[in-house]
Amino acid sequence: MPRIFKDDILIIADPMLATGSTITSVLRHVLKYGVPKRTIIASVIATKYGIERVLREYPFAEIYTVAIDPEMNERGYIVPGLGDAGGDRAFGGP
Repeated sequence: MPRIFKDDILIIADPMLATGSTITSVLRHVLKYGVPKRTIIASVIATKYGIERVLREYPFAEIYTVAIDPEMNERGYIVPGLGDAGGDRAFGGP
């Protein structure tokens, strides 16, 4: 991971921001290398819960998403969502 400078713009893409666990984990790791001028998170679909969680922990983050789905199921999947974007869509899973 390269050093992040104060004039940098950090952009993190996550297709589905559901619970916010992935983004908060990534930010916790990446920000060890410096604090950028702007931190942008780009997603295709998100939940209100996930957005609020990320902003609660990282209020300086800017979140851009195409759509906000109304709920998650008991497994933390967005409903109706996109299916398994990581396994099914991106990597040809079952």
